[in-house]
Amino acid sequence: MSRPRAAELALLCNVFVWGATFVLVKSALDDISSILFLVLRFGLATVALGLAFWRPLRRGWNWKAAAAGGLCSTTRLLDSRRSVTGIPRARGRT
Repeated sequence: MSRPRAAELALLCNVFVWGATFVLVKSALDDISSILFLVLRFGLATVALGLAFWRPLRRGWNWKAAAAGGLCSTTRLLDSRRSVTGIPRARGRT
Protein backbone atom coordinates (compact mmCIF):
# COMPACT_ATOMS: atom_id res chain seq x y z
CA MET A 1 0.00 0.00 0.00
CA SER A 2 1.35 3.40 -0.93
CA ARG A 3 2.11 5.96 1.77
CA PRO A 4 -0.62 8.46 0.70
CA ARG A 5 -3.20 5.64 0.55
CA ALA A 6 -2.21 4.47 4.04
CA ALA A 7 -2.54 8.05 5.34
CA GLU A 8 -6.02 8.35 3.83
CA LEU A 9 -7.05 5.03 5.38
CA ALA A 10 -5.73 6.15 8.78
CA LEU A 11 -7.74 9.39 8.51
CA LEU A 12 -10.87 7.46 7.59
CA CYS A 13 -10.43 5.20 10.63
CA ASN A 14 -9.94 8.27 12.79
CA VAL A 15 -13.19 9.80 11.50
CA PHE A 16 -15.05 6.57 12.26
CA VAL A 17 -13.69 6.34 15.81
CA TRP A 18 -14.29 10.04 16.49
CA GLY A 19 -17.88 9.81 15.26
CA ALA A 20 -18.61 6.66 17.26
CA THR A 21 -17.27 8.28 20.42
CA PHE A 22 -20.16 10.76 20.58
CA VAL A 23 -22.75 7.98 20.56
CA LEU A 24 -20.80 5.96 23.13
CA VAL A 25 -20.45 8.94 25.47
CA LYS A 26 -24.17 9.67 25.35
CA SER A 27 -24.93 6.02 26.05
CA ALA A 28 -22.41 5.79 28.91
CA LEU A 29 -23.80 8.90 30.60
CA ASP A 30 -27.13 7.12 31.01
CA ASP A 31 -25.46 4.64 33.38
CA ILE A 32 -22.70 6.53 35.23
CA SER A 33 -21.94 10.09 36.30
CA SER A 34 -19.96 12.33 33.99
CA ILE A 35 -17.05 12.72 36.40
CA LEU A 36 -16.71 8.94 36.89
CA PHE A 37 -16.80 8.44 33.13
CA LEU A 38 -14.07 11.01 32.61
CA VAL A 39 -11.88 9.69 35.42
CA LEU A 40 -12.08 6.20 33.89
CA ARG A 41 -11.41 7.57 30.41
CA PHE A 42 -8.42 9.69 31.42
CA GLY A 43 -7.11 6.97 33.74
CA LEU A 44 -7.17 4.40 30.94
CA ALA A 45 -5.41 6.86 28.62
CA THR A 46 -2.74 7.52 31.27
CA VAL A 47 -2.05 3.82 31.73
CA ALA A 48 -1.97 3.19 27.97
CA LEU A 49 0.43 6.08 27.31
CA GLY A 50 2.56 5.10 30.30
CA LEU A 51 2.96 1.60 28.90
CA ALA A 52 3.61 2.85 25.38
CA PHE A 53 6.31 5.29 26.50
CA TRP A 54 7.73 3.37 29.46
CA ARG A 55 11.37 3.38 28.31
CA PRO A 56 11.58 7.10 27.48
CA LEU A 57 9.86 7.89 30.79
CA ARG A 58 12.41 5.83 32.74
CA ARG A 59 15.36 7.53 31.05
CA GLY A 60 14.28 11.15 31.33
CA TRP A 61 11.84 11.56 34.23
CA ASN A 62 11.44 15.21 35.23
CA TRP A 63 9.28 16.02 38.26
CA LYS A 64 8.64 19.63 37.17
CA ALA A 65 7.40 18.47 33.79
CA ALA A 66 5.29 15.75 35.43
CA ALA A 67 3.69 18.30 37.78
CA ALA A 68 2.98 20.67 34.89
CA GLY A 69 1.46 17.80 32.90
CA GLY A 70 -0.68 16.79 35.87
CA LEU A 71 -1.96 20.36 36.22
CA CYS A 72 -2.77 20.53 32.52
CA SER A 73 -4.50 17.14 32.66
CA THR A 74 -6.60 18.15 35.66
CA THR A 75 -7.64 21.35 33.89
CA ARG A 76 -8.53 19.34 30.77
CA LEU A 77 -10.52 16.85 32.86
CA LEU A 78 -12.60 19.63 34.41
CA ASP A 79 -13.16 21.23 31.01
CA SER A 80 -14.20 17.87 29.55
CA ARG A 81 -16.69 17.42 32.37
CA ARG A 82 -18.29 20.74 31.48
CA SER A 83 -18.58 19.83 27.82
CA VAL A 84 -19.80 16.24 28.48
CA THR A 85 -22.53 17.32 30.88
CA GLY A 86 -23.71 19.77 28.23
CA ILE A 87 -24.65 16.94 25.84
CA PRO A 88 -28.44 16.89 25.80
CA ARG A 89 -30.21 13.59 26.28
CA ALA A 90 -32.38 12.22 23.48
CA ARG A 91 -36.05 13.09 23.74
CA GLY A 92 -38.36 10.38 25.01
CA ARG A 93 -35.67 8.68 27.10
CA THR A 94 -35.79 8.74 30.88
